[in-house]
Amino acid sequence: MIINSEIRQNRALFLSELRSGKYSKGCIKSDEKGNPVFENDSEKEGHCCCAIMAHLFGWTPTGILSLSRATKALGITSKECKIIQSEINDRNSTLIEDADVIENKIFNKY
Repeated sequence: MIINSEIRQNRALFLSELRSGKYSKGCIKSDEKGNPVFENDSEKEGHCCCAIMAHLFGWTPTGILSLSRATKALGITSKECKIIQSEINDRNSTLIEDADVIENKIFNKY
């Protein structure tokens, strides 16, 4: 996969946003389809890594969120997005810790 300068900038922005402290981490469980499983109301207030990714890069011209658009902006596959959601985000960790793992496990592969 070719990682151009735009993808590098998008990745840097995504990791910066995860590390910024602007977001609190929401639920850490999802079902087999990737839908969030909320154990209490406070988990509804936070964000998962993929939601932040989608809000940064997934808006279509018609105003619809597209996770595939967001993954393309970051130069990752849908399989890698699923790893972010199910293996990285669904841990008892902070978004800062998740950013470190995403950077090392997903982004540094290329």
